Amino acid sequence: MKILFCNVTYMNKYIGITEDDMPVKGGAWVEKNNDAHEQWNFLNVDGTCYGFVMNKGNQFAIERIDESASKASAVEDVTVVWCALNHLGETVIVGWYEHATVYRYFCDSVITPIYGVDRMYFCEANADDCYLLPENKRVFKIGRASRDGSGRGFGQQNYWYAESNYARDELIPDVVKFLEAHRRYRINRIGINFEDTKNSTPLSEVENARANELFANGEYFEFLPYGYRDFYSTKTADAAYDVAIALSALHQYKSSIEWHKKVVEIEGEIWDNVSFLPYLYQQREMHKEAVDSAINLLKFEEAQGDETKHEIYGIIADSLYHQDKVNEAIEWLDKIIIESKNDELIQHTVSVRSAWSKQ
Repeated sequence: MKILFCNVTYMNKYIGITEDDMPVKGGAWVEKNNDAHEQWNFLNVDGTCYGFVMNKGNQFAIERIDESASKASAVEDVTVVWCALNHLGETVIVGWYEHATVYRYFCDSVITPIYGVDRMYFCEANADDCYLLPENKRVFKIGRASRDGSGRGFGQQNYWYAESNYARDELIPDVVKFLEAHRRYRINRIGINFEDTKNSTPLSEVENARANELFANGEYFEFLPYGYRDFYSTKTADAAYDVAIALSALHQYKSSIEWHKKVVEIEGEIWDNVSFLPYLYQQREMHKEAVDSAINLLKFEEAQGDETKHEIYGIIADSLYHQDKVNEAIEWLDKIIIESKNDELIQHTVSVRSAWSKQ
């Protein structure tokens, strides 16, 4: 069995820091900055979870996970076991990925910071293969080499390859049994949570009021079942638009694009219906579509204000750059530099232009 143990800061949901879910027991940096890259480890982004663990060396010896991977950049079908130090000072299993891909080096997140998600990751797995336990099920303890002896738990690093005889013969078999027995307790959002049931039962007045309240409060996950029903019973652009917004806020960008297209089919190509599409295409790394949709926005009156127009220029430049069309990308940066009266924006754009010009 290919397995890797990772020690991260303790959180409840790992879908972002909130007032109700702050990182604890994560070390000096986490405490000082009140931040942790692993805060997003169980965020379902278009059906995938991306995992981070602190690694000061920035390189994982993946051949210690799979000896055949000595020259590989990644190893597949790995069970990544996420552990954290709880309030009792015990290192416990909080969740795991099955069938994960583990990379030798950190990868830059493709997710732009629209919703504050801006980080690196070293492993990824299908969200349906990711399991986060509720706090009352986080009971399996993992040792510490400093206390329990060499080869019997985490050493000085935040990751452990578990290669010792003890790990292979005693610990891992018990871990596997624990994981198999606790799959049903998972609390994280998987694919079925966002499933469109195509239920066309009209909302009652009470349900409609509840749906409006949830949407207004940004409780999009709870809103979504109401939103689907509202659309299939009314077939209105407004109902489709609300579903599209909810899905994008929940990081289901692929589905959000399809719902935005429904809005356009029903109501036509007006600013509100198309202005968010370039951002969604960027999330999906659909850079050609991002360029085309952003250029399309420039024909609208709403795009003529300097701030909006130059933001669109930036989207075009960034998406061209990611297509290795550096010279074309720089031409759009030059438009910002020439036209803008915002000194901070100009300074930033000049800095980006300089970096791109050296490539």
